[in-house]
Amino acid sequence: MIRPDGSGTIKYTMMLTPSRWAEVQKLLPVEPGSSPRSPLNTLTELDDRLAARSAGLYIRPESSRTLKGVDSVGREMTFAFDDVSKVELEVLPALPGTIGGFWRLATADQSPRTRFAMSLSPAPNGNQILTIRFPKFAMDPSAEPPGAAVSGTPEELAQLRRALSGTRMTIAVETATDIVRTNSPHREGNEVTLVGIDVAEALFSKQIAMLRAAPASFDEFLTMLEDLPGVTLARDRVITIEFQAAQTTAQTPAPPAPTEIYLATLERRGRDLILGAPVNISNSDGYDNQPSFTPDGNAVLFTSDRGPRSEGSTPPTDIYRYDIASNRTVQITRTPESEYSPTVMPDGKRISVVRVEADRTQRLWSFGADGGTPALVLADVKPVGYHAWIDDSRLALFVLGQNREPATLQVADTRTGKAEVVARDIGRSIQRTASGSIAFVQRTLMTGERSPQLMLTALTIPKLQNADAQPRDLRGYRTASIVRPPAGTTEAYPVWMPDGTILLAHETTLFAWRAGDHDWTAVADLGRLGLSAVTRLALSPKGDRLALVAAGR
Repeated sequence: MIRPDGSGTIKYTMMLTPSRWAEVQKLLPVEPGSSPRSPLNTLTELDDRLAARSAGLYIRPESSRTLKGVDSVGREMTFAFDDVSKVELEVLPALPGTIGGFWRLATADQSPRTRFAMSLSPAPNGNQILTIRFPKFAMDPSAEPPGAAVSGTPEELAQLRRALSGTRMTIAVETATDIVRTNSPHREGNEVTLVGIDVAEALFSKQIAMLRAAPASFDEFLTMLEDLPGVTLARDRVITIEFQAAQTTAQTPAPPAPTEIYLATLERRGRDLILGAPVNISNSDGYDNQPSFTPDGNAVLFTSDRGPRSEGSTPPTDIYRYDIASNRTVQITRTPESEYSPTVMPDGKRISVVRVEADRTQRLWSFGADGGTPALVLADVKPVGYHAWIDDSRLALFVLGQNREPATLQVADTRTGKAEVVARDIGRSIQRTASGSIAFVQRTLMTGERSPQLMLTALTIPKLQNADAQPRDLRGYRTASIVRPPAGTTEAYPVWMPDGTILLAHETTLFAWRAGDHDWTAVADLGRLGLSAVTRLALSPKGDRLALVAAGR
């Protein structure tokens, strides 16, 4: 998805049928030293590979989820970018379990550039023009021709055809606003297909058997492909898409996804953690999120949009309190603005919230325990997304980036109203640990294990050191990495138990880790407990209750 300002998202969807996957593993080369893997395990490890191989450095993971069909399993991964001109989309996507691209091309160069190049420029009429250029590189003319792909005994060909039946590869570009014109004939609405291949139909066509000469260049290879049955490919190697610079009609922002908050007991038995049956404590049709416990552990504060609904709009969010003993929910704030991220302040008397003001400014406010006497906490620090109190006057803040810059972790002092940036490119989770330190999530660039020349985005869970140091000023903060989240995690929301154990939900599993552990340990199968799409967690001060945000049942 490309927006008029050049930002957008890349979505990868991969589906595998277990029976056919087993056939593919028998036929295709695998990486040295590797062993056959299940489709789900293979797909779980795709995040880093696809990020590194398919879109370059200037992307960041946004979401990831497992897909399940009637007879297949899959994975959908979304990556965000701020500048399409820096995105170089791989034209030869990696096939799970193999070393090279989907078409294992014999290239003449040691490191051929096999990526689309994209640029965005304004048109004289005010629209935007996206230009996409296919890569150009030499190929080894002595290599096997395309027709050799279907050579072999009748039994081998039948096995290959069964394995590839139904296999499709599609690379498409969608614009956020209406397309005015494009030189590609393969357009449907606001989507233009760059490459589309029904692999079995193309590979076992009569035409491919006639391709008995190896192409000298990638452009020649594409020319061979474009006339095959099952292939969607424009004849132009430079695709231009002109699309509107702004929506012609007013667009209503999509409402937040419906979520619910579930509460479960948590018990430690030796080194084991036992999670009780989760109970829905929010029970509303809309958005329920961002739970936090009161200091005594007897209540849960949360954000909810429960006001009157009308077509095309959603009500503002307010803050609610669920009292555990009485099983009763009480509304705290009742304002025309939206309040998020409720947190009991160090004085125990007021609640701090992120407030979206009438002009859409996001700043930190506070309310009395009954929702009265609103007051601005930090006038000059904005836009604030999330926060955690360090002590009675200092906070750690997630501050959204401006002008395409990443979000930053800032430490602010309410006495001076000033804040200092202490970390960049952080996630949306900020937690105060039992020891008083601040833990957060950070995105970093690292080299790929199998391809050191490639860089990929990884998550780490660091601590903010010196948060409890004296004197209480804004200098001397440093971060120390603790652990990486479980493999495949693209957005992490860890919480810390009193003994230092970290809990984190990934897909349908609750994981735990503590210092000295070699890896994360699975604590509970959340799917079996009836929960799906679990994201945020909140832990009671004693560590005996866990609140989980999940999709509504």
